[in-house]
Amino acid sequence: MRIGLVCQSCDRRTGIGRIVNSLAEEFLATGDHVMCAAQEFEHTDARMTRRRVSSLSPSPALNKLLFRMSSKPFGPSEVDIVHTFGVGKGADVVSAQSCHLAGMDLLRRRSDRFQEGPGLGFYDRVSLADERRLFNAPSTRRIIAVSRLVQSQIVEQYHIDPNKVTVVPNGVNVNLFHRLRSEVNKTDLRAKFSLGQDQFVLLFVGNEFGRKGLQAVLRGIKSLGNKRVVLLVVGDGDRQSYGKLAAELGVSGQVRFTGGIANPERLYFAADAFVLPTLYEPFGLVILEAMAAGIPVITSRECGATEGMEHQKEAYLLHDPTSLDELTEAMKCFMENATLRLMIASQAREKVKQFAWDCIATRVRDVYKEVLASPPHVRTHSWS
Repeated sequence: MRIGLVCQSCDRRTGIGRIVNSLAEEFLATGDHVMCAAQEFEHTDARMTRRRVSSLSPSPALNKLLFRMSSKPFGPSEVDIVHTFGVGKGADVVSAQSCHLAGMDLLRRRSDRFQEGPGLGFYDRVSLADERRLFNAPSTRRIIAVSRLVQSQIVEQYHIDPNKVTVVPNGVNVNLFHRLRSEVNKTDLRAKFSLGQDQFVLLFVGNEFGRKGLQAVLRGIKSLGNKRVVLLVVGDGDRQSYGKLAAELGVSGQVRFTGGIANPERLYFAADAFVLPTLYEPFGLVILEAMAAGIPVITSRECGATEGMEHQKEAYLLHDPTSLDELTEAMKCFMENATLRLMIASQAREKVKQFAWDCIATRVRDVYKEVLASPPHVRTHSWS
């Protein structure tokens, strides 16, 4: 099959970039021809044909607008199917990593408590416009929702036929994490980030600190009152504001900010537990990665990645991610109960096997086959 993938960035650093990269590698491994149109490429498979889309601004929102106005990246005879991840136009299959409209509504209702910078920004407006246009485009034959949560939100918010929306979760490189478990030297890794061997290390990974609940984690560390607890924060969020908050809470000495890191998989092995009390998480790839790495997870019950999982079996699932008492109790529970940590980590490693990328890529390819086999299939890759 000749597959055209469209995304803003194809890399190993951003969430969607890593998803597209992983799918491309699986398609290539089974003999498919893969072309990718993106504004940025980083660490991609040499077998993939790359088509660079113009980008003129450091602003992600302006670049999304520019992507929308760009000419078509693929000729009508170059690919059998076009699959886009939130940008461009004229695709057969649209991936919905979230329902941005539903997410913004939820965050607006909670912004007075845990969300910094409330309001509908320029990037949000552009993303909402792209979402609305892509979901309702005549060319869109199928929408792939990353979770049942997203599927239901798309159907409700945009009045889409439920039969047009298929749920296929994101995947995780299970084999990579299995290999890293024996390769990574935990002592050396901790020393790199000034983490002591006797400290209890919590790991937070995410680029949107407000939505992902970093403020709650910092307050939780303050509430614990245990200087042995250290938080490793990985991501490109507002480090200045949250560093200031940590100082105000008196926990700045217990927090390490790394910034965004390409190929962050090794960092999971520096941690004793993973924490992500996110307000709205349509999926949460980092949750699966933590599970595959074998560290216990604390996260919100409503995360797409945890659909079908049980509380204190595969993860510690928070009923209310804004509850400081509940979050503090979860962190304390993991600190004091090593048996529970090991039990959850073991069951999580088993559960996450069903999210292996080869299985997920097969399910995505099955969607392509259904779209191509369902008449009438009119080529609409005019990019207009």
